[in-house]
Amino acid sequence: MSHRSLFRLVLVLFAFVMFPNFVMAGEVLKPLASQITTPVGDVQAYGATQVPMITFGADYAEIHANGDAKVTTADSIWGRLGLNISLVLQDDFKAQVRDYLSGKSPYLRGELGMINEMTEGWNDPRVKPRVAALLTRSTGGDVVDVMPGIKTVEDWRGKRVAFQADGPHMYWLWVILDSNRMKLSDVKLVPMKNLSGKDSPAEALKMGKADIAFVISPDHLALTSGGTVGTGAEGSVKGARGFMTSKTGSYIVHDVYVVREDYYQSHRDEVDKFTRGIMKSQEELGVLFAEKKSEQYKKALKAFATIILGSPAAVADAEGMFGECTMAGFSENKKFFGEANYPRGFANVNKEIQIALKAYGVLTTGSVLAWAEWDFDAMQKASMLVAKPAAPALNSAVVAAAVTRQAQAGTLGNNQIFPTFSIYFTPEQKEFAPAQYADAFEKIATDAGRFGGAVIVINGNADPLGYLKAKKSGVQQGELSKIKQAALNLSVSRALQVRDAIIAFAKSKGISLDISQFSMVGNGFRTPKSGLKSSGACNDAWLANDDPCPPKSQAAWAENMRVDFNIVSVEAEAGAFEQL
Repeated sequence: MSHRSLFRLVLVLFAFVMFPNFVMAGEVLKPLASQITTPVGDVQAYGATQVPMITFGADYAEIHANGDAKVTTADSIWGRLGLNISLVLQDDFKAQVRDYLSGKSPYLRGELGMINEMTEGWNDPRVKPRVAALLTRSTGGDVVDVMPGIKTVEDWRGKRVAFQADGPHMYWLWVILDSNRMKLSDVKLVPMKNLSGKDSPAEALKMGKADIAFVISPDHLALTSGGTVGTGAEGSVKGARGFMTSKTGSYIVHDVYVVREDYYQSHRDEVDKFTRGIMKSQEELGVLFAEKKSEQYKKALKAFATIILGSPAAVADAEGMFGECTMAGFSENKKFFGEANYPRGFANVNKEIQIALKAYGVLTTGSVLAWAEWDFDAMQKASMLVAKPAAPALNSAVVAAAVTRQAQAGTLGNNQIFPTFSIYFTPEQKEFAPAQYADAFEKIATDAGRFGGAVIVINGNADPLGYLKAKKSGVQQGELSKIKQAALNLSVSRALQVRDAIIAFAKSKGISLDISQFSMVGNGFRTPKSGLKSSGACNDAWLANDDPCPPKSQAAWAENMRVDFNIVSVEAEAGAFEQL
């Protein structure tokens, strides 16, 4: 046995001992610095500055800033700023890191979790990573696919989860588990070498090596027969379906540009122009893609198709890729980096990412990831950048109609991401004090921020005991109907009170929640814990089929006085998403 083979065997055995929840699939999770031995060199001081891109809709911004070209044109955004940039398609992040370390390029382009792996293992201060710009948030380009029988995250326990090692989905997996009070040890991790193609999460699902796979949208479409349910034909996986896309988890996958510390210090003005150019390009692209008519729009599509997809004829695919992410622009960069209390801001997200990476064992201590500390007001003035007001993520009317329809049909649980959880109240309770419900309110505020495209359904319920006593005593049907309606009205009112209490709780912590994410449902006593007669939970002759069963104890009676929370995906609802 060779020394290299023996070393790999030792690593495999170590992984099984230290991380028994891993299902080996050819990759061992280990610190990035242990995988890359490229010597650190000075940044090359001649020719165009090399800037990496990847195959993603976010990278329209760099191409357009460069004049819809690989090399800067004189009349482009970057050209007018005096920059000279050569764009290089480089999907292999480790290849990017090698160029970054050697000095071939001063920039890295990647997901924020991947970038955080660069905070440890390299002691040379020249290559300390400094985040220059938030490029985009993924809002549809990344998908979690699951096999049959997996309905909510609770069903992930003990299941095999495939993802790319050192890839863009490790933090997303950790967030999903953390939001359900689960740990990485609650699932069996299947780290794969590549994001797509051979030795990828999609291949693991196809080969029966995984039950859950974090994939990119083209692989999702292939696995699920065009985004429905896999038939088993034409390369799909029978029964596979999309569980969630990054449209629902819209504040998790952040793509950024990072610059070397030495280059930032010696070329700060150039890096400032690079960042402003991206923001200006994103503004122009927003207008072009909103109108979809001009020659400039066609030029941008063709350039992206040619440079990223390798063919000027791939304009249809190029157009679709633009909608898989949300361009950050000036306003979101300012908010992301500049608002200390923003729960999905730079500091808070990085704190979570480093906790996640330590749980995976690819980071031991970590260090604070720096950002460029731009003067955003000066940036805005210098490039006439537009500050856009915050817009609601969801169309409240469409969401309300969808939730009501599903609630009445009893199908709301079909799109549920996490298991239902509840808070309880006492008879005649009028208020929901944050001090009493702080834990639940904190969870809702956190989940609303992480899953910005999900709907928080607040279900108010009412105590049926008064109705049941009235019915058993012979009260007429007309009066019973009034009692039912009063209970329904009260449950709606309670749901509204809880929503307002959550928003006030978040506001007291400096957090602004998006009200379009909340939908209120009044159940009255149609969903008692004791069950309905129609379900077979009781057979009292004096009850109608749709009547609630009488509670058998004081504890059972108290369980009906509750508000339930469902976090659901509305991706299938046409028109639900506004800004996404």
